[in-house]
Amino acid sequence: MDDRQLVVGLGNPGARYAATRHNAGFLVVELLAERVGGRFKAHKGRCDVVETRIAGTPVVLVKPKSYMNESGGPIVSISRFYKVPVEQITIVHDDLDLPFGTLRIKRGGGDGGHNGLRSATSALGSKDYARVRLGIGRPPGRQDPADYEPVQRLSGRGFGRRSRHMRCERPKPSEAEGQPGVPGLVVEQPALGVQPAAVAGE
Repeated sequence: MDDRQLVVGLGNPGARYAATRHNAGFLVVELLAERVGGRFKAHKGRCDVVETRIAGTPVVLVKPKSYMNESGGPIVSISRFYKVPVEQITIVHDDLDLPFGTLRIKRGGGDGGHNGLRSATSALGSKDYARVRLGIGRPPGRQDPADYEPVQRLSGRGFGRRSRHMRCERPKPSEAEGQPGVPGLVVEQPALGVQPAAVAGE
C-alpha cells in the first residue's frame, strides 16, 4: 500500500449547479487542480480526475459524475482502481449547519443529514474517511439548498485565498485525534485560504 490520497469533492453535475454553494466540494477540488496546473480528465470509474503531487505526496483529485446523493458508487469505483484504502480518502463537502466560510476538518462520524456523505458511507462500508466541511449557511425560507445563491469562484468573494469570509474553527478534543494529514487540505492549508496555525489551533 502506498501513500496515495484521494481528495473527492462532492457536487452536482450540470450548469444549473455549477457555482452554487451546495457545490462547494467541486469548487475546492477545481481550485486545487488549477493551482497545481492540472486538468480534469474523464475516468472510466464515473469520475473526472486529476493526478498530481502535493507536498511530495501523490494525490488524485476527484469529481464524481453522478448526482451528489449517488456519489458513493463512483467513489468506491475510483478508490478500487487506485487501490486507496478508506483511511486515505478525504471528502470535501458543503455544510448547511456551519456559517458561510467556516472550515471544519474531522475523520469519521455521522453524515449529518448530508445525502452525499450518506451515499459515500453506505458504498464504502465505513465512516473512517476524512471530511472537510465547508460552511455555506442555511438558505432563507424553504429554498432548496441545491439552488442556494451562486457564488463566484473560490478565488473570488466566497472561499477565496486570504478571504475575510474564511475561518477555521478549533477542532473538538474528540475530533483532534487522528486528524487527516491530507496534503493541500491540512498540511498545506493556504491552498484553501486558511493558515496552518488556524488548523492546528495555535
